[in-house]
Amino acid sequence: MFFNYIKTAYRNMMRNFSQTLINVLGLAVGMTCALLIFLWVHNQLSYDQSQEKKDRIYRLEAEWVILPPYLGDLIDKLPEVEDLTRLYFWSVPTVTYNENSFSINNFAYVDSTTFNIFNFDFLNGSPENALVNPFSLVLTKSVSDNLFKDENPIGKVVYINNKRPYTVTAVVDDIKNLHMEINAFAAVQDIAKLRGNNRFLESRNNNFLIYLLLKKGVNKEAFEDKLRSSDFNNTDDEFESHFLLRPFNEIYFATGFNDERFVKHGNYNLVLVFSAISVLILLIACINFINITTAKAQQREKEIGMRKIAGAGRKRLIVQFLGETLILVLLAHIISIVLLEYLLPQFCLITGETIHFNYLSPAFLIIVITIIITTTFISGFYPSLYLSSVKPVLILKGKSGGSTKGSLRKILMTIQFSISIFLIISTLVIVKQLNFVLNKDLGWNQKNIITFKLRGDKFNGEQEFVENSKDAFINEMLSNKDIEHVTFLNQLPGSISNTWTWSLNGEEYPLKIINSDPEFIKALDIPIIDGRNFSWENESDKDRKAIINEAAVKYLRLENPIGSIVNDGSFEIIGVVKDFNFNSLHNTVEPMGIIYNYWTSVACIKFNSTNITQTVKYIENVFHEFCPNVPFDYSFMDDTLTKQYKQEIRLSKLLISFAFVAIFIASLGLFGMSAFMGTTRRKEIGIRKALGSSTSEIMYLFSSSFVKWILISFLIASPFAYYVLKDWLTQYPYQTNISWWVFVVALFITLFIALVTIGYQVLKSARTNPVDCLRYE
Repeated sequence: MFFNYIKTAYRNMMRNFSQTLINVLGLAVGMTCALLIFLWVHNQLSYDQSQEKKDRIYRLEAEWVILPPYLGDLIDKLPEVEDLTRLYFWSVPTVTYNENSFSINNFAYVDSTTFNIFNFDFLNGSPENALVNPFSLVLTKSVSDNLFKDENPIGKVVYINNKRPYTVTAVVDDIKNLHMEINAFAAVQDIAKLRGNNRFLESRNNNFLIYLLLKKGVNKEAFEDKLRSSDFNNTDDEFESHFLLRPFNEIYFATGFNDERFVKHGNYNLVLVFSAISVLILLIACINFINITTAKAQQREKEIGMRKIAGAGRKRLIVQFLGETLILVLLAHIISIVLLEYLLPQFCLITGETIHFNYLSPAFLIIVITIIITTTFISGFYPSLYLSSVKPVLILKGKSGGSTKGSLRKILMTIQFSISIFLIISTLVIVKQLNFVLNKDLGWNQKNIITFKLRGDKFNGEQEFVENSKDAFINEMLSNKDIEHVTFLNQLPGSISNTWTWSLNGEEYPLKIINSDPEFIKALDIPIIDGRNFSWENESDKDRKAIINEAAVKYLRLENPIGSIVNDGSFEIIGVVKDFNFNSLHNTVEPMGIIYNYWTSVACIKFNSTNITQTVKYIENVFHEFCPNVPFDYSFMDDTLTKQYKQEIRLSKLLISFAFVAIFIASLGLFGMSAFMGTTRRKEIGIRKALGSSTSEIMYLFSSSFVKWILISFLIASPFAYYVLKDWLTQYPYQTNISWWVFVVALFITLFIALVTIGYQVLKSARTNPVDCLRYE
């Protein structure tokens, strides 16, 4: 019996090969999308989960996430703490071995206890001895391979910033799916030696991430209360009442931090959205299967009738039809695996994630089995019920054994196109919002500015020495007629997070601060609306004068800001600039101050656009003259600002892809349905042609029913899309409007694709010779 079912299934598939191909292809594309998204979701949910002690690891936070290092020494002495580590990421050193030299991003200076708290896969060396000796270096495998190629790295001496020898003591496997990106480790105590400041780790500067490993059985809430209590009275008042222990497991998807650096975050809402999209696309593919299977049910009524007469019960028939569905789903799965192999690298490029998986891993097998079972059940359950309900008595009387009105098929088709139209509208609005933020006037000119960090001996040391080096650098740059301005900053616009607390009239006001020089406002074309700019000639402007924005004037409640003294007499306000968006448009303009300060290592070169290639080459040559043996890692300011919206860019690309897939699968169903209708209504077409109907009238008759479904789908999808997208836009203080033309374009795209899809079949049916249709009647 089992082999008979397989033989019957094979014959049915071959007899209706075009419908079988459409079913399998639709399911394969839907399953591929579901696999891609579920792999991405699994990758997101796996962040930080490989840490064995994750349930006892906490990040110490106060009002800010980055904290002063001395807190680590104080808290580490408490009996509830098993281990504590501090991580310092501010350095981007150049590492040199023989002739091989490059900068290492995400270079972490850490306490040696880091390897007791976090588990990393050591390929060479041991965690116990990795950072015991001063100037020891632990590299990730990819960095080690770049430096040493096939050599054994252990014991090799490399030079940091071309002067300080470090010994490689260990190599760890590349660190994946951790909320901190780390490419190398060195001992945090080395910083004090490098700076010649033995008290660096006792400083009050907020520049460290601090993680605690609590002992087993310690109550987190009780320990937090202890940190906030007056018993823990060795800290400054600013921290005493604000301590918080952030569970390690919550960090990756957490939001709303104040001054957090060097941490990677995921978007849990995005995980939910794309999980829903994967289900919807798979649902569209299943709807295709249901529609085509039930539409061609009449072709199998005699077979079903004969099986029932021969004694086959309804349960056996349901098992048979579910088995046939399973065979098609398995065929679709094989195709989807092939598509997955091809599409996964492109998908990783769009998402910015590196997704690794093993076909035999439990997680992947669970995903695959779940998709196969779910797809088989959704696709096959109703058709099996429908086909097994055929009544053999009616078949023997020459009547149809089941209902063929197709009301369910119309409902399912409407659901298909509602989903497709919703995705198209969402894509158009998200792309519109992205274009809005990318093209909005920020209040300053970011065009034709190249930025890079100054590194090397000439830009380290005493203030006078560094300033002389900068003056020589500026003069050399400005000797090129294509270079208009040279300015130095401590942070780039787009990532301004440095915060100072100013005191005024007995109250404290946290403000974002930019360290710069007199050329900054000129280079970026920032309008001064009151007062003056800093002056190169006026030495008293350095570290004593401040320029604020309009938002700061309101925040500080200054009626006459020029000449006001703030921060206990530290600064005199000499100018007010027009509000400009110095960070991304995810936030409104915050109160900000600009300080003339020499602690600036980021160079910004403004040039005209006549000879960009030659100018960049000249800038590179000057850079190497002042920073020998240091890689020229540069970027353009407008590109840097665009990267702030990488999540929106990725979202728009993914939605465009998913909307295309949804329309493609729905169109496959339309093509199959129109082909089947052309066959089943062959006699009707012949009669209409014989009675004088024209080709255009028959085309209208066929097309109108499909168009009606699409219009109903549009009326369902549009208000739902408007509500969802209106809510999504609320996260942006600067947002585009949801224009009426978005809905018109979505409808036009859907109608155009649908009519093109069914056009061939409709035209073929309409041109049928009535003699061929009625020859045997």
